[in-house]
Amino acid sequence: MLHVRTILWSGLFILGFHGTALAAEPKPSASGTIFMEGAVTEPVLTLQQSLIGALGYSNLVNWRSPDLSLPPPNIADIDKTKEHLNKARDLGKEGEIEKGVAELRAALKLLDDNIFTLCTSTPKAIGKYINVLRRLSVFLYFNNDSEGTTAVLNRLFALYPSIPFKKFTKDLKPLFTELQKAHGELGFTTVSVTTDPPGAKIYYNFELQGPSPVKVEEVPAGEAILLAVLPGYEPQVERLAVTPKAEGTTHTMTLKPGPVLQALSPARAELGLTTAGPAVLAAMNYLKVDILVLVHFDIKGPRELIMTGSVFDRRTQVRLKEVKKTVDPQTVTPEQVRTYVASMFEGVRLDGKIGPKPGKTGPKKPEGPGFLSGMWTSVKTLPEKKYFWHTMGGIGGALVVGAIVTAVMLSGENTDEFRRTTGSKLVLGF
Repeated sequence: MLHVRTILWSGLFILGFHGTALAAEPKPSASGTIFMEGAVTEPVLTLQQSLIGALGYSNLVNWRSPDLSLPPPNIADIDKTKEHLNKARDLGKEGEIEKGVAELRAALKLLDDNIFTLCTSTPKAIGKYINVLRRLSVFLYFNNDSEGTTAVLNRLFALYPSIPFKKFTKDLKPLFTELQKAHGELGFTTVSVTTDPPGAKIYYNFELQGPSPVKVEEVPAGEAILLAVLPGYEPQVERLAVTPKAEGTTHTMTLKPGPVLQALSPARAELGLTTAGPAVLAAMNYLKVDILVLVHFDIKGPRELIMTGSVFDRRTQVRLKEVKKTVDPQTVTPEQVRTYVASMFEGVRLDGKIGPKPGKTGPKKPEGPGFLSGMWTSVKTLPEKKYFWHTMGGIGGALVVGAIVTAVMLSGENTDEFRRTTGSKLVLGF
């Protein structure tokens, strides 16, 4: 019986908080993004992730990060290249060189169509690519296609200028040696890669170089394969024909936004408005949120960044607040980031209404109705408060249930035993 009593009293304790739970204000849904301008570095990207994390942990809004995920890797197509390589090998043994060339070209096309997967999800990607080019050059040579052989070998030297000859057929050595020497005489250069927007991860010939803008050193002549990857944007693959020169080469890659950023990007032009413009409203409707947070990173240099956060409300169609803060991306702490996020919501109404935030009182009046009179006025206005009747109903229901449970407990056991185990006897008023 003791266990039963414990369970019943636990239920009564939980019911006692029913009214308080009902009285809590629901948190508005919120989402947003960060726009960046300037030279993006690793500390800036770390600050970006820290800011998004702080928004997610805010207890004032129900934060939902927009889906800016990258497309899944296409491992299946990469695996299919093995089938084409095996078929080409078997066809070569049978003397079907032309058919073998077709299989190798099919394997190369699969790799060319999946540069993103090769760079981001395939170990030793450059080795797989070089292997297909090496075999294709040999098949083209035996197919008497000197032009095709030369083109493929030059692509190989652009990827691996000092590639050894040991894995090629000896019949190809004279042409291989001549082309490799001529390619080496062209020298090397630098390629500076920028992206619009900045901050994308740059891969050069399957190897990660860092966030844009980035300078790639020791780039040989020929075709350079570039990949730019930025969450929210479509992976961008470009092939750059490099001609070595002393001053180097600059190349800009313009990224195409994905569906989410296509809806959010136009709002960037309305950051300075005090009301929610058409683009901001469209972004909130697309994300299906009440609050939109847009933060602009103005990167002045490696040690200076100006954060400007704008908070918009879909229901009132106004900008609730704008907060600017200058930070050092290399030394800013998570606590400072959390404080900045809290400041964006401090002193503003998040309930979709216009006016001073509830709970804030104005200047104290020199004269007033007095303590008792003021208390009576406050009591009279309680029924007008939001969730008042919900709270009273919860408290009343808890009291009734508690009384019934207590009566059942007392009627089902010896009262002396009850007094002995609890230290007192409860006398009900009915």
